[in-house]
Amino acid sequence: MNHFYYYELCEILSFVAAGKLAVLNSIEEESENYIQFFRKNHIDVINNENNQIQEKDLFFIYTIYSENGVNKIIDSGCEFILPIMEYSGQLPMQSLKERVAKLQGHFQNRTGKLILLSDQKTCDLFEELNFIPDFFINTSGFIESNTERVNPKPGVPRNAFFLIYTSVELGQLFEKLKYYQAFYFANDEKVHLPTVYLINKIGKLKRDKNVKVYYFNPPVLAAVKHPSENEKMIMDAFSKCTLYEFIGMLIEGKFHDSLVNHKLEYFTKDYMKEILHIPRLIQINQLKSLEDYESQYVNIKGGKRFTTDAPDQYKNIIHCFGSSQTYSFGVEDKYTFSSCLQRRVNKNYPDTYLVLNYGVVGYFACHMLKAMDNAQINEGDIIIFYTAIDSEYFFDFAVAADITTYNFQPMFQRPHNMGDVFIDTTHINHYGLEKLTEKAFKVMFTYKDILNDFSEIRTSKLNEPLNQITSNPEFANYLSYLAEEKIVDFNQKKIGSVVMNCNPFTLGHQYLIQFASESVDYLYIFLVEEDRSVFSFEDRYNMVKAGISKFDNVKLLRSGNFIISSITFPEYFTKETNKDVIIDPSLDLDIFGNCIAKALNISVRFAGEEPFDPITKQYNRFMENLLKKYDIKFVEIKRKEYLDSPISASRVRKLLKEGNLEEMKKIVPKTTYDYLLNCWKGLDSCHR
Repeated sequence: MNHFYYYELCEILSFVAAGKLAVLNSIEEESENYIQFFRKNHIDVINNENNQIQEKDLFFIYTIYSENGVNKIIDSGCEFILPIMEYSGQLPMQSLKERVAKLQGHFQNRTGKLILLSDQKTCDLFEELNFIPDFFINTSGFIESNTERVNPKPGVPRNAFFLIYTSVELGQLFEKLKYYQAFYFANDEKVHLPTVYLINKIGKLKRDKNVKVYYFNPPVLAAVKHPSENEKMIMDAFSKCTLYEFIGMLIEGKFHDSLVNHKLEYFTKDYMKEILHIPRLIQINQLKSLEDYESQYVNIKGGKRFTTDAPDQYKNIIHCFGSSQTYSFGVEDKYTFSSCLQRRVNKNYPDTYLVLNYGVVGYFACHMLKAMDNAQINEGDIIIFYTAIDSEYFFDFAVAADITTYNFQPMFQRPHNMGDVFIDTTHINHYGLEKLTEKAFKVMFTYKDILNDFSEIRTSKLNEPLNQITSNPEFANYLSYLAEEKIVDFNQKKIGSVVMNCNPFTLGHQYLIQFASESVDYLYIFLVEEDRSVFSFEDRYNMVKAGISKFDNVKLLRSGNFIISSITFPEYFTKETNKDVIIDPSLDLDIFGNCIAKALNISVRFAGEEPFDPITKQYNRFMENLLKKYDIKFVEIKRKEYLDSPISASRVRKLLKEGNLEEMKKIVPKTTYDYLLNCWKGLDSCHR
């Protein structure tokens, strides 16, 4: 099997070598292949045939791995690059483990920085042996060079393992290595450098240029719970062959239900060859970019996939960064993510935005960071990250940078009415992208910035209904009710609140109230008054009242029509059947923050974590971000669990319907259990 180097490997070696790279202990013929390759990639090489080691030289120690040779290099105090593998291939794990253990003793009191270039498995081994480098660079994220493929004898494995010892200053290493899948070990933590720099960059762009940012997590076939027969065949075939072999199958017409079913009349073998073109990578301004390409259906110019329907004039740019999902592998130009989005923008906001596609096959977070640094991002622009690669880091990044996120996976869970939309395991067809960008557009524009800046939506959408509600006599009556129920003696104390539906009241609700009541001087419980639940408001009120009787600093209030009601938050009452809706409860929270909280001097609002319900989860994120404006702290409380699963009211209802009262008894207070058995009229319709 032929192996080849990568841009990133050359860049890192060139950076740490600082112009000095000596090849030691080499077999002449094999060494010459490497020397030629390094020189082609602008790395000066000294072929040190006499193995003379000079202090502060940096070496690539090639071929042999004699203990004496390695010890001689390490003990010399020189900087070095050491392959921790045999030249003929990767070592078996046990041999690698023994080799790493022998190296460990040399670095207990190191003054320089130790950089490990390897796959995750090798890094795990280092950590297992408590041999912690200063930096770990995951070579699995290296992008292949299409322009310089070499096949030196005996070859370098794809995930080559290198240990680099260098005196390059820490700040310089940070600045350089942020553009790789690099991790920094500090205080027993492994920090993903690209994520840190992305957070800082996004924060600065939002502050200085009012840039709006979104992270969209695309669907992947492996996460579809009930795949179609065609999707099952795609996953099975993809697991047994290479990408190029799979593309050959697609070109021959296998698995093309996702194209034929959606009336692509011009579906032919030549058409498939074009849309399944894998772009070559080149270096543009030290950024790995797409090589220009021109055909009827796939075009790349200036390193970017062509976006159709671009307006002649525009005010701002939507910059789409990502990997092959953004590039939109497997569809023609007019159906890419960026082109579909451009058409929706043109229809609703003509001559406002130009959409650019920065997607590159194989891009990780580190490459997107570098692409962002090379892009010209101006005041009022929009940034989109649309990629499944590095999703675990992007989620952390999105939370830390306080940007809007949306996961498209639920949209593609079956059953749905879109037919077969997956081309392979990570890319969807033209029809899927049309539907996906329809939702993306709603997230970006219909509901404006769901988690961020509400000023624009509040001016255009919320002020009028807010004024209508607050000027309504019914609202004035509700404020009078709150004034009567207010605990006057606690004006200068810490007042908390929690809003609950309690359908019915469980041990989870009781735990949340106990936690909240112990965190404040006084706690108000607002019980959702609207009668659109299984249990009536009267039943729920009686169950909660009995369940909180043991708390001295808690008061139960009705919510009226102004907290989680069909007027202020209608999506709450359809969440069982419409889980994918994007909510906008800004009006509900404005009323609470601007009027209700002020009436009762509330400074804290509590809520339970929501692991199951996407609507309530969105509502929690709104509270976290929007209540800040009213100086109200939002506190999210971890849910109480039973048998390793959070206690939920839906779980109680299910047990009640099944007639499993003994199991239900374990997750509700005695007061709730007694009420359901003795007072609830609906019990007759359930199995005892």
